[in-house]
Amino acid sequence: MRSRRSFFKTILVALGSVPLITHVGRSFASTRRKNPPWLGLQRACIITCPVCSNAVVERMSHESLKGVFHCQKCLTWLAPKPGDHCIYDSYGSVRCPPLQFKAKARGRG
Repeated sequence: MRSRRSFFKTILVALGSVPLITHVGRSFASTRRKNPPWLGLQRACIITCPVCSNAVVERMSHESLKGVFHCQKCLTWLAPKPGDHCIYDSYGSVRCPPLQFKAKARGRG
């Protein structure tokens, strides 16, 4: 290296061209979808306890599925039934978001 001063000049010139390069790259990028695929999925679900018939409204997350549910009325812990994806599929009024998305992609939703 010649000197610190020339090194910093080179770095500043290189970093100064980054916005120009990213702006040019954006012009070639594909446009965003106007209707994202998760638009229209139902997020509110009514979970009904099979022991005491207590109904609770919960908002489903599309990222992490619920594997266990605790009923506040009868203090029962509920797990998904065999073959079901999560609590929402077993005891809920609506299927979980990943299954809703798959059904929508197949044209049934």
